[in-house]
Amino acid sequence: DKFWARDDLNDPNSFLGYLACDEFEMLKPVTDWIKANERPFFLTILCSVTHDPYEVPEWFDTPAKEPAERYRQSIRYTDKFLAALDVELARLNLTDKTIFCVIGDHSEAFGEHGQRGHALIAFDEVLRVPFCLRAPFLVEPGVKVAEPVSSVDLTPTLLGLLGFETETFGFDGVNVLGSIPEGRKVYFSGWMQEGPAGFVQGERKFIYNPADRTVCVYDVGTDPLELERIELPEQHVQKIV
Repeated sequence: DKFWARDDLNDPNSFLGYLACDEFEMLKPVTDWIKANERPFFLTILCSVTHDPYEVPEWFDTPAKEPAERYRQSIRYTDKFLAALDVELARLNLTDKTIFCVIGDHSEAFGEHGQRGHALIAFDEVLRVPFCLRAPFLVEPGVKVAEPVSSVDLTPTLLGLLGFETETFGFDGVNVLGSIPEGRKVYFSGWMQEGPAGFVQGERKFIYNPADRTVCVYDVGTDPLELERIELPEQHVQKIV
């Protein structure tokens, strides 16, 4: 087992913001580690350039001025890094032997609902993230899952691809490439105790705000931008609270 942080690069010039580094500097340590262990491996890379303050290396592009454009710029950088990582897997002859998964923990708000950031925001500009995987010979290219899914589904999905029967494992999530229970509630919450929480069920989204004990409901099927709040009878609100 091996853990690498940006400090292990011994190159402060590669640091970006207070959290990230130039992730291309991680390619050599990653590939060296893979080559040194001639056995199946599990590798996780936390791509942090997309985190505030959204700084990209100068070699990649001239840093944008507006926060939203800096964020888009950091996403383009991350796309380029993931492509470079994929090239390294190909050089190691591992493309057809590796499950490659890309998943996000949150996106970012830039005033769509009068808020910026992500910590206390439960609208889809923050909640909707990539959940993409490539599993050669296990999943046909182009498969899409229409139902709402969550990051808690990642582990049972990966284990399912490896042949495990995960139904009895006690996971909160499900194998999204298997049978998704009808009417399933997909829960979400912020990482701060006072932040909003709620769930999505079908095309209905319920957001509970503990600060004022209110419940906001949206039909994300007909109102994907969450602009038209649906009013609930008070007894339904109290039941959810």
